Amino acid sequence: LTRDRNWAAAHPEVQCFASVAEVLQALQQNEDYFVIGGGEIYRAFFPYAEQLHITEVDSEPEADTYFPVIDETVWEKTRVEEGEVNAKNPLAHRFVTYVRRA
Repeated sequence: LTRDRNWAAAHPEVQCFASVAEVLQALQQNEDYFVIGGGEIYRAFFPYAEQLHITEVDSEPEADTYFPVIDETVWEKTRVEEGEVNAKNPLAHRFVTYVRRA
């Protein structure tokens, strides 16, 4: 998804779209797809999400981009898995799945 209508990917299997509507049209036949930010992209696709796979990290670094607030009256937390803290991942973290409530 890009604002630059002249942008072309170097890889032939990469598709480029100029709007959320174009992306959703192209994905109609796919069961699952993943949205990997940034903030504007998260907000644009949030209304269409049925499931959220979130990594929560016990840290509050300075940031200028944030994921939308997860309203637990709209989203049900269905899975929490603690991540392994080690030399590569020194901060406590967990993998959380939310499903949109019916």
